Amino acid sequence: MWKARAGWLIVQPVETEEQLPGSLLIIPESVRQRMTQWQYEVVSSGGPGKPDENRDPDCPSDIPEGAWIMAPQRVAFDVQEEGVILLAEREVWALIAA
Repeated sequence: MWKARAGWLIVQPVETEEQLPGSLLIIPESVRQRMTQWQYEVVSSGGPGKPDENRDPDCPSDIPEGAWIMAPQRVAFDVQEEGVILLAEREVWALIAA
């Protein structure tokens, strides 16, 4: 089992429902993937990394496990053989829900 180091997160893509709550509208899988392509769920957090003077102090830090975050796809490392996605905490754009 993988464990994140300080300043790193282990994440997985967000999975959404096929239907919007309270609606009869069914959203195809391809559309749901595009809608959530920058969203991840934190599986494991290594805790805050070293302070960075170039980083905005309002950026998320010490992100808890289970939180939903937004981050660019191209900065996450997908280790397909292990089924793990690694993301540097400094790349997180926003904390959606904790």
